Amino acid sequence: IRYVVKEAKRLGMYYWIYDEYEYPSGTAGGILCRDYPQYRQKELRVEDHSLHGPGQRISICRPGEFVGAQLITELDDRIYTQDISDQCRLTKHGDYTELDYIYDETNIAGRALFYFNEFNLELLPSGTGRVDADNILGYVDMFNPDAVSMFLELTHERYKKYIGDEFGKT
Repeated sequence: IRYVVKEAKRLGMYYWIYDEYEYPSGTAGGILCRDYPQYRQKELRVEDHSLHGPGQRISICRPGEFVGAQLITELDDRIYTQDISDQCRLTKHGDYTELDYIYDETNIAGRALFYFNEFNLELLPSGTGRVDADNILGYVDMFNPDAVSMFLELTHERYKKYIGDEFGKT
């Protein structure tokens, strides 16, 4: 890249640096997700369970953090929602959260929705497009300023280091 910038300057041309490999910005070719997994994107996931009567127990074990829970019931053609987060018993097991909930309403059928904040586990092209990306799952959390700063350090700051004073000029 130093040579290309030097030649561009000599010829009166400008060299445009695309911010990273040929896939969506933010992953530095998968390197950011591989080396800094705490900066991976998270998604809100829901577990939807039908409730049939009192005493019904729901047990869930999922990766990520528990966000909250809702009870949805219908009575006299009206739909009601109730926050039941405080009725859920939670136990952490490393990156997983175990949840236990016992439905205690009588004669009212309904649904319980349990929400979890989990890392994105999708395999994106940025994780497969480079030999050194190691098929890393997920994407970068673009709402996390530290993740964006690390991306800039892994891409633009490295270009700047090698290009020197011509960075942003030639």
